[in-house]
Amino acid sequence: MKFNSGALLLLATSAIAGNAPTDDGVLPPTATFGAGPAQSQGPLDSAEGANPSVRVIIHHTRPEGKTAIVQAAQRVHHELDQISSVAATLPLAAMDRLRSRGDIELIEVDEKRSLLDVVPALPKHLRGRDIRVEGQANSSWKRNLAENTPFGIGMVEAHQLHADYEVRRSAGQAVKVCIIDSGYERDHEDLQSTDADGYSGKGKPTWMDDKCGHGTHVAGTVGALDNELGVIGVAPGSPVYIIKVFDQSRCGWSFHSSDLISAAYRCADNGAHIISMSLGGGGSSTAERDGFKDLYESRNVLPIAAAGNGNSTAMSYPASYPSVMSVAAVDSNAIVADFSQKNKEVDIAAPGVSVESTVPTGTGYIKSLVVDSTSYEQVGVLEGTPDGTATGALMDCKYGMSVCAAAANKVCLIQRGSDDGSSVTFATKVSNCAGGGGIAAIIYNNVAGSDIFSWTLNENGAIPVVSVTQGDGQAILGLIPSSVMATVTTQGGGNYDVYSGTSMATPHVSGVAALVWSLKGGPTAMNAAKLRAALENTAVHPSGSPRDNSYGHGIVKAKAAYDSLSCADVSGCTQFNSACQEPACSSGTCQYNLIQNKCCTNGDCDQQNNEYCDSSYACAVCGVANCNQCKPDGSCEVCDAGYSVSGGSCSACGKASGEKCKNNSECCSGACYVGRGSPRCG
Repeated sequence: MKFNSGALLLLATSAIAGNAPTDDGVLPPTATFGAGPAQSQGPLDSAEGANPSVRVIIHHTRPEGKTAIVQAAQRVHHELDQISSVAATLPLAAMDRLRSRGDIELIEVDEKRSLLDVVPALPKHLRGRDIRVEGQANSSWKRNLAENTPFGIGMVEAHQLHADYEVRRSAGQAVKVCIIDSGYERDHEDLQSTDADGYSGKGKPTWMDDKCGHGTHVAGTVGALDNELGVIGVAPGSPVYIIKVFDQSRCGWSFHSSDLISAAYRCADNGAHIISMSLGGGGSSTAERDGFKDLYESRNVLPIAAAGNGNSTAMSYPASYPSVMSVAAVDSNAIVADFSQKNKEVDIAAPGVSVESTVPTGTGYIKSLVVDSTSYEQVGVLEGTPDGTATGALMDCKYGMSVCAAAANKVCLIQRGSDDGSSVTFATKVSNCAGGGGIAAIIYNNVAGSDIFSWTLNENGAIPVVSVTQGDGQAILGLIPSSVMATVTTQGGGNYDVYSGTSMATPHVSGVAALVWSLKGGPTAMNAAKLRAALENTAVHPSGSPRDNSYGHGIVKAKAAYDSLSCADVSGCTQFNSACQEPACSSGTCQYNLIQNKCCTNGDCDQQNNEYCDSSYACAVCGVANCNQCKPDGSCEVCDAGYSVSGGSCSACGKASGEKCKNNSECCSGACYVGRGSPRCG
């Protein structure tokens, strides 16, 4: 594995205008930084003083290079040995010394990563949160005493695999999903706690707490319990590993690409084979790209990330790396969301508009609109709206620019904007409704599309207020002056909420991947590439078109992907029949032993304790002292004294004791260094 053409970053400290990173995140060879505020751009941590510093990722080619980086650093953020890199903050003067070394291959910006922008704009105190934007009716706001099935479960065909998945999960054979986000409320009534673990870093709040809410919502979509409460997830009760990288109500913390690489490897080290990332950033990183490539190809991990919410063709990373599945968002009508990024790296689509899921207990906000027995799915709420429910006949109050005199005991329908180009605040519109005796207000957008809006009244409102799309508003307008009734509900303090964004689409794909992979034998039976191909090849484009930049291959379908995988696709049926006697296939599908846990493959056995899978498909011990690696036939690979394993059989060196294996044919007289590419002598 190598970085881009072995490029070398050259940094100088001459005081001329600073250069921005290139599109791939690598600083140009002549990049320099001045000392004034005008040059404090790009990766500079501080542009003041004689020796400003920069946070970067540096690739080295041998141990001495790593040592030089560590010694020069003001702070080492991560030692990324898997990709022979170090993330560090260094003075620019130290860069001049490092750039002259032959064992420094590339230096690049440590790009920032964050939760995706809100969809659409929210009040300033809520910006940065991909949540509380759209809603749907929910009559039980605090605890959904009767379990609700979100529309996305049926759209992705997850429910068709739930019964079989539960058998696998109960037997401890479900594939673990790692969620890198803002945490997980482990005590939530609808989230499992027995097979949930995580990490939040030294000195950081525990991963079991989520003040932001984003991570708990994502986790609920992946695996909310089937327990007759709240909602149900795509893979109910899925084992999860949580890495907390954002926190507080604004989902803060500074987070960089090196942090994401480190988190992703931690996911793999803790047994996760699916990584769900509802986050991103605009700058690409060679180290980040290579890290995910290594995880995908060498560690059998499937990374899945949100395509982005910018309503543009711009790339978001990590989603746009080749080894990561980029997920677009669609609504309940299978129409791609206006906000969803549309580019050549979009891989697949999933429900991401008005997705109901778990949120930290007591923080949910239910907003609903029912008109003439029709419940509207896309509903926003304006900040400052009081809790309450109001039912009344509809009144067309136009743009709400003056008191709506005939609104007494009615629900005001108000269009956003004005009829003369003037600026009219939402607070004014709502006040003019209440001033005429109105008991609630519906404000509809003045721009076509699926977007609604959620802003602020800048004061505590007197009546419940919701917002809807232009199309829905016009449809409601068409019902006036009939006697139909409208009911507006706004209520806080719940345990569930409805969010929108590609952040919400991503866990649908992660959950589907967990379902299919678990039912097809897991990572020991099928690699991540085959699973990804199955998801892509069976995705359904609403128009029947081939892949495009909006939907990718189409909307993910769990049952179709499962049905498409034959025995050959899962390594020739590595599962066994109920008697554990031989591999068994039926109609091109592996037959699983879901009752007897003694069936195994070598990947199921603890080879470090000299176990292997014997002819009866049970884990057995080799029975040979100092066995370094059990073979399937029960024999052993035993390392000669003084040798180390690197890339093959350690006993193949045939050299004198004390030398180290370089590979199967060569040995080093000194230390053997394993970096990028083939092992080599240090």
